[in-house]
Amino acid sequence: MREYAKEQIIEQYGKEALAKIERADYTGNVLLVYADDYVFEIIGGVLTNHSMSIDDILDLLDIDMDEYAEENDWEDWDFGALKMLDVA
Repeated sequence: MREYAKEQIIEQYGKEALAKIERADYTGNVLLVYADDYVFEIIGGVLTNHSMSIDDILDLLDIDMDEYAEENDWEDWDFGALKMLDVA
């Protein structure tokens, strides 16, 4: 992971989030994460050389966020908490 990406993650989400990303087993140069005041969860990673929307990544990873939230015992989820992180 490039230094600028590490610095940006620390600035936006904290050192704990960076440590979680560094321990995670993911593929790709873009991570889809769920980050709100209570949760920082890595949803998945994709390898891309073009811009993608969050909906594009969810479709590519075949993730239904309602099912994902239910499987992880979340009471609810917020689309605005889904973020794409450049980790290349």
